Amino acid sequence: MSEYRLSGHAVWDIKCYLIWITKGRYKILCGEVTEQARKVIRQVGHAREVSIIQEAISPNHEHALAAAPLKPRAGNSPGCLSRQ
Repeated sequence: MSEYRLSGHAVWDIKCYLIWITKGRYKILCGEVTEQARKVIRQVGHAREVSIIQEAISPNHEHALAAAPLKPRAGNSPGCLSRQ
């Protein structure tokens, strides 16, 4: 039961699989840009109380598995991450 989150009236485990693709699928996520993208994604997630469980960055896209809190609606979490 440790993988679930608990509140006074609910037990939940919300995970979202996010894919972020560069416009035109340009291969720009290389080297220093990759590290900066990873840093920004983690900062935005931390600000929104979304923890990034696993991520993989390819030259033209990024995959992330995120755990969302119950407070904001789960449907809003991917949008908040993608708009930043």
